[in-house]
Amino acid sequence: GVINPYQAYIRTLTSPPPFSIVKRITTTLTQVLSIPGWVPANGKYIDGKIRIDVKSMGVGPDILVHWAKKNLFDLQVGTDGFYLERSETFFNRVPPKTIYKINNTIATLVDRYSYVLPGNVVKVNSISARGQYKEAAITVTFAGMTNTTLYMIGEQLNNLPLVLSKMDVSFVNGYFSGTINLLALGN
Repeated sequence: GVINPYQAYIRTLTSPPPFSIVKRITTTLTQVLSIPGWVPANGKYIDGKIRIDVKSMGVGPDILVHWAKKNLFDLQVGTDGFYLERSETFFNRVPPKTIYKINNTIATLVDRYSYVLPGNVVKVNSISARGQYKEAAITVTFAGMTNTTLYMIGEQLNNLPLVLSKMDVSFVNGYFSGTINLLALGN
């Protein structure tokens, strides 16, 4: 059989759209904010799993145990306290029909974020050859966001040939800060 040189490209871009992942994380963090006496400290998304470290505001863990069960989270205890974990299921995108221009994708991303986030928030970390196409590792940094602006940050990723590999969020003084790690694929 003939191996399509773009097979990995197509498979990678058939993954869940980054916007739906950011949207789910935002919703989940907002949900965790409703736990009486507990607040999210850090959130992480990687490989289909959301993990949120939670801090007590002086309340015992019984409320957290009940909330986790009711909201279908696994409650874990780590060396630095409690965290909630859940595997997430997303719909995959339809396979791409074209090979995108990687420079156009990066330019579009920078342009979109220039309207939403102050400063130079899009950083291209590396560009690697992957046979017939290239892969750019990109980090988007955000700080002092509400859940509404975090949602908008996710929206900017819509309909672009990007894959969300990881997202880290910390919750400080009522605002979200963090990074989104993306891969842009194309020529």
